[in-house]
Amino acid sequence: MKKEDLRKLLSLESSIDITNVDIKKEGGKNNKYVYVKSNKKKARCLKCGNFSNKLHDYLKPVKIVYLKNSGENTYLIASKRRFKCKACKKTFTEDLGLNGGRCSISYKTKQMILKECLDRNKTLEDIAKDCNVSTDTVRRIFLEAMKNYPENVDTLPEVISFDETSTYTCAGTYSFVLNDPIHKITLDILSSRKKDFLISYFSKVKNRKLVKVVICDLKDHITRSSKFVFQTQFFAHEPFHYTRYVLKGLDDVRIRLQNEYEENKKSYEYRMLKNRVNSKLILKAFDYTKG
Repeated sequence: MKKEDLRKLLSLESSIDITNVDIKKEGGKNNKYVYVKSNKKKARCLKCGNFSNKLHDYLKPVKIVYLKNSGENTYLIASKRRFKCKACKKTFTEDLGLNGGRCSISYKTKQMILKECLDRNKTLEDIAKDCNVSTDTVRRIFLEAMKNYPENVDTLPEVISFDETSTYTCAGTYSFVLNDPIHKITLDILSSRKKDFLISYFSKVKNRKLVKVVICDLKDHITRSSKFVFQTQFFAHEPFHYTRYVLKGLDDVRIRLQNEYEENKKSYEYRMLKNRVNSKLILKAFDYTKG
C-alpha cells in the first residue's frame, strides 16, 4: 500500500508525512508501527502564538496508541522538533495534533473510547480490548469526559420510577437508578441508595413539586424519602416485589409445615412439601390469574 493511501486510511492530516511502516509480531499478534513526522517548515509558539522557523533540535520519537488498522494494533512513532521563538525567545515543541501534552494515547483513540462507552452492551474490558488500552485508561478517560457533567438532573417528568442495581462503588454495593418509565429512558444513576443521600439529591431538582406519580419498590427508606421530597399523593409499587414477598411468605409456610413432618421423612405429607416442583405450582397459578 502506498504511504499516501495509508495516510488517508488512518485519517491523518495532510501536514503529516509517513516515513516508514513496520509490522512486528509481538505476543502472538501483529503490531503495526507507523513512523510519522510533520512536513511544515514552521510551527506556532505555544506561549506567545507567533510562528517560528528557527529549528532548535530534534526530540526522541514518541510512541502513540492509535486506532486499529485491519484488525492490527497500530502505533504511531512520531518524531517531533523543537523550535526557538524569535519573538519571546522561548523554546517550544511543535504540536502535530495527534495527542495532547505528554499523553501516549491519540485524540482519535480517546474519541473511539467515548463512542464505545455509549454502547450499553459493552463492558470496560471489551472497550479496552477493542481500543488497545487498559481498563484503567478507559475508566480515566470516561471520568475526564464526565468531569463537567452536572451532579444531578435539573428537571423531572411527571412520572418517574426508581430501581436498584448491584454495583461496587465507593458509597456501597448498590446503586440507585432513576428512570422515566413513559419514554423508557434512564435519567441518572446514583452511587448510593441511602435516605439522606436521596433527600439531598432530589432537593436540588427544580420542578420536584410537579411530579405526579412515583413508582418504586417496597423498601421503606426509599418510600419515606420519596414522600418527604415529592408532594404527590400517588405512589405506586412494582408488582414484581409484591409477587416476590407473597411467594416468599407462602414458601415460609411450606417450610414450617415441612419441619412438622421431619420426624417421618417417608410420610406422604413430608415428601409433598419437600418437593420444590409442587411449590412452583403456586407461581403457575399466579401467572394463570394474571393472564
